[in-house]
Amino acid sequence: MTFVTTSRKPVPEVRTLAKGLAFALGWQYLTRGKMGVQDLNERGPLLFLVSGEAKSIRVALIRDNSTVTEFTVDSIGIQERAGTMAHGITVSDQGLFETLSPFIEVRLGGANEHRTLSYDGPQKKQYLLKLRD
Repeated sequence: MTFVTTSRKPVPEVRTLAKGLAFALGWQYLTRGKMGVQDLNERGPLLFLVSGEAKSIRVALIRDNSTVTEFTVDSIGIQERAGTMAHGITVSDQGLFETLSPFIEVRLGGANEHRTLSYDGPQKKQYLLKLRD
């Protein structure tokens, strides 16, 4: 099973971001509680771990107890989605696309001056994350 989880006591922004990411990927959102990363890996071989504070959010893709990639989110934009929902995520960075594509449903697009990651979440919300360079 694949899932998205957060730090042990996430701020509301981190929890919202993680739940939206799980929804976009069709993965399960798992409330972490007191589980450590080792405990999480026993539940499945692949997970996204979203942690941090509202101003500095870190997202890590972990497979078999090893970090595949991680990135820091500088800002989050949430707007109402127009049109039909797109499953998976869209990234603007070729390197991030190549790293993520063997593991998750990801598209390359959204040519921006900044590195971005976007996805469609629940309740007609669309998330645009500006990533740290």
